[in-house]
Amino acid sequence: MNVPNFVPDAIEVSRNVNTMRHGLRLLFVRRVQLLFWFSLVVAASLAKASDMPFTGSEALIAWLVLLAVLSYCRTRYRGRSFDETLSKGSVPLVLVSTAYLGSTLYSMGLPIQAALVGVTCAVVYAFAAGRDFSFVGQFALSWVISSVILALVATLQQLSAETTRSALILNSIVLLYVVYDSSALLARRRMGEEIAAVIDLYRDIFNIFGYALRCLRHWRKHRIWALR
Repeated sequence: MNVPNFVPDAIEVSRNVNTMRHGLRLLFVRRVQLLFWFSLVVAASLAKASDMPFTGSEALIAWLVLLAVLSYCRTRYRGRSFDETLSKGSVPLVLVSTAYLGSTLYSMGLPIQAALVGVTCAVVYAFAAGRDFSFVGQFALSWVISSVILALVATLQQLSAETTRSALILNSIVLLYVVYDSSALLARRRMGEEIAAVIDLYRDIFNIFGYALRCLRHWRKHRIWALR
């Protein structure tokens, strides 16, 4: 008797990174996370150097619409060379829209710079851990160190308790998302698709909606919740 899984299997492409040897998987993770960190630094630099004319809601809507379109295109052309080409071509748009969003949120008093602290710690761990790298270890150590750093900075700068709490929460959410999604990308990307994987780290925020629909279809197909 073949009993279906409670949730649908993860999406995989042929010849994905997970099928490679450990050294190549580790190289892929390092490249993707370093490039993602660099993209955040570039976006932060653009935000600091430019005057952003949008309001917070306008910047957020523009950012979400762009990522939604890219997410749809990725789903539509998954596994094809066009997907990687489109992902590479979208890099400038993603960076500029992220810069607009970051600038407007920062002007509203949100400590968004805290997100970069955790990602920086994660990248340092990826290179320092060597072959002992693990995603669980990456999150745990990076979270502890980045939280301590943020707490010390908040104390030295005499930030309010609310601002400090917001920074710690934001750092935790972003770090958990980046580490978890980096592990999931190993089954959805091939070696050489690091830039496309970086764009995935931005647009995968929509995966929760797509995965929810897949679960509903899976449950309906296999009558998992049907009354016996």
